[in-house]
Amino acid sequence: MARDINRAFDAELSNVGGAAPVWPILLSLSRTNGVSRQRDLARDVGLSEGTLTHHLSAFEREGLVARRRADDNRRVQLVELTAKGRERFELFATASEAFDARLRGGLTEEEASQLADLLGRMRANVTDADAASASPWAGQIKSTRG
Repeated sequence: MARDINRAFDAELSNVGGAAPVWPILLSLSRTNGVSRQRDLARDVGLSEGTLTHHLSAFEREGLVARRRADDNRRVQLVELTAKGRERFELFATASEAFDARLRGGLTEEEASQLADLLGRMRANVTDADAASASPWAGQIKSTRG
């Protein structure tokens, strides 16, 4: 089931010119007002720093992000969404919201809440309880979009 949902979500993003690896990075940056330390961003999206660097290099070529050194610590790399990156985030957020509505179609609010609770409990059974306390995506789109 998870594979089917992931494939359907990837197809939804593909319809607007996106891909699954781009979405969590843009989402994470949007939650930090468009700027994050690269190390924090890697941790937030669950990627190694090397893998994130690979993605960010591609994003820079596309003009979605810019990287720079922190003024107060030149060893710290900051990642910042560009105007084009913010536009892409909005496009993907709209697609994500539409997919979420489609995915929850036919469920009442109570059923959706119960499902989220059950899935959260199952996730907690197999992961660190602190990390499992909330879905990385739950409520994030609406909280980042005024």
